[in-house]
Amino acid sequence: MLAVRVMGLAGKFIPALGWIVNRIRFPSLHCGLHVEIMGTGRLVHGNGTRIGAFSRFYLDGGGSLFLGNSVGVGRDVHIQTSGDVRIGARTGLNDGARINGSVAIGRYCAIGPNLNVSSGSHLFRSAEPWKLITVQERENVLEDRPVTIGDDCWIGTHVAIMRGITIGRGAVIGANAVVTRDVPPYAVMAGVPARQIGERMVFKPPLAIEAGRPEDLPYFYSGFEQLDSRGDGFPCDSRFFLALDAYETPDAWVELTLSASSAGTVAHGIKQEAIEPGTSVVRFPLVAPVSVFHEFRSEGDCRLVSARIIGFERDGIEGAASSLGHLSSRADG
Repeated sequence: MLAVRVMGLAGKFIPALGWIVNRIRFPSLHCGLHVEIMGTGRLVHGNGTRIGAFSRFYLDGGGSLFLGNSVGVGRDVHIQTSGDVRIGARTGLNDGARINGSVAIGRYCAIGPNLNVSSGSHLFRSAEPWKLITVQERENVLEDRPVTIGDDCWIGTHVAIMRGITIGRGAVIGANAVVTRDVPPYAVMAGVPARQIGERMVFKPPLAIEAGRPEDLPYFYSGFEQLDSRGDGFPCDSRFFLALDAYETPDAWVELTLSASSAGTVAHGIKQEAIEPGTSVVRFPLVAPVSVFHEFRSEGDCRLVSARIIGFERDGIEGAASSLGHLSSRADG
C-alpha cells in the first residue's frame, strides 16, 4: 500500500506512472492522464465509468464517491467530500465541474461545463460582523446541508447550486443560473436567482402507473434502471420512490405488482412483505403524513411492473397531488 502511495505521488510528475497506479488500484476504471484520487475515503464505481484527464478526487475523513454504470466524468473535474457524493448511471458530468460536500446526482442527467455545487457555505452574518469571515466561520460551524439533483435533469453551463437545494426529476436549469430554492419536477428554470420560466410537462401523479406505459415513466420517480425494461417492469434499487396521488384515510393502500427472479422482500414504512420468484402482488397501508412521494425498500432481484392507490374513490376528494407543496429531498436521494 505504501508503494502505491509513493507511486501515486510520483505520478503527479510522471503522467504515465500515475495512470499505471490508477489501473492497479481500480482495474476496471477508465482514467485519463493526471487523474488524482486521494484521501482515506473510498471510490466505488460501476461498469463503463470514465474519468477525464486532470480530474482530482479528494476523499477526506472517510468520504465516499459512488459512480454508477456508464458515468462519464469530464476533464478537470474536482470532487471533494468527507461525506457522500453519488452520481447515478449514465449521467454525464462535463468538464470543469466543482462538487464539494454531500451531493447526490441521479441517473440519466446531462451536466454542462463548470457546474459549481456545494453542501456547505461560509458564515458572514454573525453577532460580531466586524470579525473576519474566516474567523466567524471557525467560531460558528455551519451545518452541512446536502444537495440533491433528481434523475433526467439537464443542467446548463456555469450553473451554481446552493447548499440544501433539491432539484426535482426532469428539471432543466438554464446556463449561468444560480439556484437558491428547490426546483419542482420537470420545471424549466433560468436567471439569477433562478426562477421558473416554463415546464417540460405538467407533473401530476396519477392513482396508478404501469411500466409498459411511456407516459407513466416520470412517476417511477427514482431508484429504477429505466432503460432496462424487457416487458416485465423496471429493476428496483434497494431504495426507490414512486409518485402517486393519495389521500390520508384508513382505507387507502398502495398496491405493487412485482416480478422477481429469486426470493426477496419489499418494505414500506414499518410493514415488510415477502416476494417469491415469479409475479407477486403486495399491499401496504399509506404512511402518514401522506404525500405524492412514496418510499420503498427492497432486498433481492425484483422489477416493478405496476403500482396503484386503492381503497377510496378519487371523485370528490382532493388528493395530495393537487398541491405538491415543498418538494421533499427524500424523493431524490
